Amino acid sequence: MYKDVNEFYTDAVARNIQLRETNRINRPDFIHLLLQARKNTLGAEKHEDEALQDAGFSTVKEHTFEQKGEGKMNWADIDIAGAAASFFFGGIETTTTLLCFTSYELAVNPDIQERLRAEIDEQRESLADGRTPTYEVLQKMKYLDMVVSEALRRWTPLGLTNRKCTKNYTFTNTDGSQVTIERGQNISIPLKYFHLDEKFYPDPLRFDPERFADPNNINQDAYVPFGAGLRNCIGSRLALMQAKCILFYMLSNFIIKPDTKLTIPIVIDETSAGLNAKHGFWMNLVPRSA
Repeated sequence: MYKDVNEFYTDAVARNIQLRETNRINRPDFIHLLLQARKNTLGAEKHEDEALQDAGFSTVKEHTFEQKGEGKMNWADIDIAGAAASFFFGGIETTTTLLCFTSYELAVNPDIQERLRAEIDEQRESLADGRTPTYEVLQKMKYLDMVVSEALRRWTPLGLTNRKCTKNYTFTNTDGSQVTIERGQNISIPLKYFHLDEKFYPDPLRFDPERFADPNNINQDAYVPFGAGLRNCIGSRLALMQAKCILFYMLSNFIIKPDTKLTIPIVIDETSAGLNAKHGFWMNLVPRSA
């Protein structure tokens, strides 16, 4: 990271922490959670509002984990600044990838786009100004959640995750042979191949939001766009809210149509560090008539 950027984040976070601790300010945000972690007082918060409890099918389950004794981490201001910066930057590329591939699927599947637009228009009628959606309104939109969930399945922004084995674990193959992962070994888990396995998702290359019409039909262990367990994505709620909000505004005002430059079917750039289209995303936003 550039020196001036590094100094900006460390100074901004340090001043924010000092202000909160001096004035005993508590806010329901990321910095507050990290300060709780530093004091080892971090716990799960329960919301009575169902809209806040359920942020969509893709949202990872929250967890709490209290470290004690020698394993307890001492959070310095620089550690909190680093976590805050990674939270900010980590959500830019992945959310952008999700929106690009979702827009592509909506462009090449106009029937799905039209159904989603109809749901958006219906919700707009209930808004005070007819334009600005609330968090609760976005969470109530079932088809929007189905579309985003299917986009995360078909085009998982981060299709690979890494873990370190904490104890010996032996797998038994179908032919009876065994493979043991030893404690301390690093392993890579190809999450996207769970999502493209026809055992869990018939015709897996087809974009079909109807797969998520009934969540009970989905094997949750085979749907992990944000990972799982103690090291799952801490920003899943933020990412989903951002993506849904942008799609809401886009389809409220525009019709997404494929440009002549758009490659159909899309070709993945195998040289890219993340998921990306080899020939780019070429689509037109056509203003809707009044």
